[in-house]
Amino acid sequence: MISGKEADYIMKTAILIPCLDPQLALVTLVKSLREQIDPEDEIIIVNDGSAPEYLPLFHEAEACGCLILAHDVNRGKGAAIKTGLRHIYEESEPAQYTITADGDGQHLVSDILKMRRKCILEYRYSKMPPIIIGTRDLTNENVPARSRFGNNFSTAYFRLVTGKTIKDTQTGLRAIPVSLYAEALEIPGEHYDYEMNFLITEAKRSTISQIPISTVYEGSNSSSHFRTVVDSCRIYQTPLKYIIVSALCAVTDLSLFHVFHTGLTALLASASIAAATVGARVVSGILNFILNRKWSFSAGNADKEPIKGQAVRYTVLFLTIMLASALMVSVFSILPLPLIFVKIIVDSMLAFVSYVAQHNWVYAPAENYARLQSSTYDN
Repeated sequence: MISGKEADYIMKTAILIPCLDPQLALVTLVKSLREQIDPEDEIIIVNDGSAPEYLPLFHEAEACGCLILAHDVNRGKGAAIKTGLRHIYEESEPAQYTITADGDGQHLVSDILKMRRKCILEYRYSKMPPIIIGTRDLTNENVPARSRFGNNFSTAYFRLVTGKTIKDTQTGLRAIPVSLYAEALEIPGEHYDYEMNFLITEAKRSTISQIPISTVYEGSNSSSHFRTVVDSCRIYQTPLKYIIVSALCAVTDLSLFHVFHTGLTALLASASIAAATVGARVVSGILNFILNRKWSFSAGNADKEPIKGQAVRYTVLFLTIMLASALMVSVFSILPLPLIFVKIIVDSMLAFVSYVAQHNWVYAPAENYARLQSSTYDN
């Protein structure tokens, strides 16, 4: 319960728990929470298509005062979060904060209550309440190597595309303020990819506050439903698609560069490198723009945005990258390497720059630009 200086400010919160084939830990968790949170607060459990033998556990949770929502089939963690969030959003007086938590014992009652207290204080004193995430100490020796590597990788990816750092991007303990419910329901993703999409999207729009929580991995995280290959491909589908498109366009670019350079050397001498680069890049650039807009960045609805603005921004980026490539290839052509290898190295480095620019600028929704200038970030 709330005490001390918080006692005079009662705020409705909701705790949202997506579940698939839960264990007894779920019932233990909600019983303890129900005893310690305000009676007005909701605990919502979304049964994401669990097998029939797990229904008694959901009935026990319901008997503890939880609301049970159910999917007929397994639709994914992201879909379950959206189902619960949509129910809260459509209430006449929705909770000012929704706290998402896992029901497998990895989030302690004490940490969920800590998150709730943080929500109340942030909502009380902030004109624009932040997203709050609970961060674990992933250097702890009880963290499985797979989980440590996965989080380090996702943290690096998050930093690459947003320029900001979150200590634990894979945490499931998060608090979403009511002002972001509508946006959260529109963010793409139905599985584990939703949580990363949410963080990346909102890091550009909102303040993110971090609080330390306990690091719990029961049985080396054996209860997790995360499928390493399938779910990783879903989470990182945008960069994976971008890599495939880039590889295809690189083959086109290199092939045309070789043809143009060979054909122009006799006519343009030293200028042949720049001319060949321009000719090859124009053709591959047009192909790259079309494929990235229609496929690579489609998860962010890039193909639904006005093409004119995207084309202008892409052209600016295209010219910048092209000139940088021509300059760097010319400079490094003095190295004792075949020119084609020099170009591969240079363009591989520039590809990282191009990805960040395309993700955050070229294909970003137009309404984000003004918000990008005013968004804040809290460590």
